[in-house]
Amino acid sequence: MYGVGSIIGAGIFALTGVSVQYAGPSLFLSFILAGFTNLCSAFMYAEFSSRFPSNGSAFIYVYSTFGELPAWIIGWYIFLSYGVSASGLSRALIYYLAGLLDKLGLTIPRYLFDATIMGKTDCCPMAPFFLMLFAYINCKGTKQS
Repeated sequence: MYGVGSIIGAGIFALTGVSVQYAGPSLFLSFILAGFTNLCSAFMYAEFSSRFPSNGSAFIYVYSTFGELPAWIIGWYIFLSYGVSASGLSRALIYYLAGLLDKLGLTIPRYLFDATIMGKTDCCPMAPFFLMLFAYINCKGTKQS
């Protein structure tokens, strides 16, 4: 579910404005191409899951095919990529929230979502808060289900 949420959240809701700057009027074609590649990936995972009916995503498939070390590398890659995509989505959520509150006449102090921390500009101090909040909600939901 993390993978699906990251693909849908990042691809459609969070990065459409950025991708319009690069693709311009051909954004529709970009979405068609991205949809086709995601469809190929979905077919690949469907084939793998029918051959290896167990939990574990790409880790299990690589473990079954190539062994322990490549599977360990893939497992860490998946773990890190989900973390990076979740942090990006958290930051996008902060900017959307700030825009919504601005439209409602409420303002969030700029230093809470756009700050300079240790010389790095454009940092978002509220993003870790939202990451922890959503991780808590996810853990509670997983525990109950």
